Amino acid sequence: MQREASGGVSLSERQQRDFMSALALLAVLMQAATSLHLHAQPDQWPRALQADLGLGFALTLLVLTRVRALALGTLQKLVVGAVALWLVLNLASVIRTARPITSGVLIHMVLLALFAYTWLPARGAALLVGPAYVLLVLAATFSRAPDVPGLLLTGLVLPLTWYLTVHGRVVSGERARGVRLAALAATDPLTGCLNRRAGHSELLALAEQWAARPERLSVALCDLDHFKRINDTRGHEQGDEALAQVAQTLRAHLRAGDVVVRWGGEEFLLVLADLSPSEARAVLERALRGVRALQLAPGLGVTLSAGHATLAEAPEITALLRLADQRLFAAKGAGRDQLHSGQTTVTHAAHPPG
Repeated sequence: MQREASGGVSLSERQQRDFMSALALLAVLMQAATSLHLHAQPDQWPRALQADLGLGFALTLLVLTRVRALALGTLQKLVVGAVALWLVLNLASVIRTARPITSGVLIHMVLLALFAYTWLPARGAALLVGPAYVLLVLAATFSRAPDVPGLLLTGLVLPLTWYLTVHGRVVSGERARGVRLAALAATDPLTGCLNRRAGHSELLALAEQWAARPERLSVALCDLDHFKRINDTRGHEQGDEALAQVAQTLRAHLRAGDVVVRWGGEEFLLVLADLSPSEARAVLERALRGVRALQLAPGLGVTLSAGHATLAEAPEITALLRLADQRLFAAKGAGRDQLHSGQTTVTHAAHPPG
């Protein structure tokens, strides 16, 4: 897999949907248990009916989280709306029955604030959370056990929730921006491969990792054959297209953990770890065959010449790259469209040298 610059983690839409589904499932289980508990007490039937309604809400949300056609933003607004409506119904029950303000009602208020400030614009969330807290305080005046300390603590938690969620979104946005900038700095814009600086750093890291078994780390310096001819006869746009398709083909024919680097101009550096020299040659030959099969336009194909070397053949990275470059030069001199690896040269076609 081509490594990407990283510095943070952002949840994908699928992960967010799965998280919301898990929350909805927990809400279903909680409401089902609450409903069964209240139905077992004959004097609690009004609250049992309310719990049944809450169970219906939770089941509906669980179904909605699995509807892929529903946009994630719309789903988030529906969740916030359902939580708000659920809280209003709870507070209406408090006003009607004068029942105590329980910890569950206070937690419900905090959850509404958490969801609203996370998923809604800050102004819209404040316009929802503020009146909801006022309604909570109003309902407490009807309650026979208003839990004043809990109300005051909830009032303190709400602005704290606002700060943490809004600040967290800012931090996450800056982190994501940093990740994107790091990826841009490490990526060649034409081919999508690592650029030379990032590729060299990756090679240094792998060389340190495989220092104890240097024969298991291979590099191949590859060069497009007759690339100047493509630019001169077909134009630079066709040349750029050739580079982009060759890069894509190399990535497709190498293994998931291999590294493809745009080394410069029409040169690519391939880095293969945890393979014996013969296994690495087999993978490289497969990649060269994939490039040879490319047809960029009618009558326009491309080939690669490559020089292969292992870390065991050189004392350090500079010498390793020099050796691979020498073998690339030998492959060019021997007729191009071939892989030169030490004393082994795999030839696929004959071309005039030059």
